[in-house]
Amino acid sequence: MISPILSEEDISLDLVTKGKQSALSKIAIRIARRSGLDEKVVLRGLFDRERLASTGIGRGVAIPHALLENISSPVASLTRLAPPVDFDGPDDDPVDLVYTILWPRSASCAFLPALSRICRLLRASQVRERLRLAQSADEALTVLETQLLPSSTNLHISPDQMLGQRTDSFRVPTKPTGAVTITATPASIAETVNITTVAFAMAILGQTFLFLCP
Repeated sequence: MISPILSEEDISLDLVTKGKQSALSKIAIRIARRSGLDEKVVLRGLFDRERLASTGIGRGVAIPHALLENISSPVASLTRLAPPVDFDGPDDDPVDLVYTILWPRSASCAFLPALSRICRLLRASQVRERLRLAQSADEALTVLETQLLPSSTNLHISPDQMLGQRTDSFRVPTKPTGAVTITATPASIAETVNITTVAFAMAILGQTFLFLCP
């Protein structure tokens, strides 16, 4: 059986850092050691992406990510920072919940749907609240696995399932009138969401999409 993309060992609670760069460095080192990757490669990938634009999506959440050449399956971690740090996010709220994901560059076009699911998951206020109250990594993982969102948005599917997905289309109207429609799954599932709600995700998805599917 293939393990889920995130396990209890990939969750770190109340990590103490000195700021955004310190947080990314500690997270990168932890992920590299857990997955057997080169620390410098992971660090460079995360920092290169962060230079494009902040991966903070608002409401105390950031989703650092990188596409890497030398991995064949997704690698992820969830980190709760204590205290929160400035991440240059869209609402200026300090970040305490950091979901970091590394993705195989060879499967880059499958990344956008996965990133979208993470955004939707952490956009749910009840998920953020319970993650902030979690007393252990096991409890935090249970929060993520609980059916707080419809099953179609379940993030915790196998890496093989994720890599089997492909972004068929990603269309955003140039002049939205109150809502946008994002179509970004192999089955062409369309989900309409309020424009004010999607603003958090678009800050990160817009920059990422530029280099996902050359």
